[in-house]
Amino acid sequence: MSDQPIRVGVVGAGFWATEMHLSLGQVAVDEDSNEITAIPRLLELLDLKGALVTIDAIGCQTEIAEQIIAGKGDYVLVVKGNQEHLQADILATLEHAEETNYQGVNYSIFQQQEDGHGKGNCERAHRRFEIPI
Repeated sequence: MSDQPIRVGVVGAGFWATEMHLSLGQVAVDEDSNEITAIPRLLELLDLKGALVTIDAIGCQTEIAEQIIAGKGDYVLVVKGNQEHLQADILATLEHAEETNYQGVNYSIFQQQEDGHGKGNCERAHRRFEIPI
């Protein structure tokens, strides 16, 4: 048995990310801190121009969103029930948009059609909303 560490999945994850046109990033979290302080450090390392950044609920922070916007990127941040006012504002805006057939709502639609890896064509449509908060 070797003293070398066993590395599982890193090459596979890197290949998969390349095939999916993704960038994966990771920075260490300081022992006396949490992800909220590590995320901005990671974002500083990335070229965000034209990128779509996805972060789980812990990254749903004003400063993090502003950093992504400053880097000319877009973001998808998870909003949970513990952010009551933000969640309520988002739901109210989306309900109003549907009720008015999106009139007066700044949004864009991105549609993509691609080969579904042997499963036929796959069509995706995404709506991007600017929600005034």
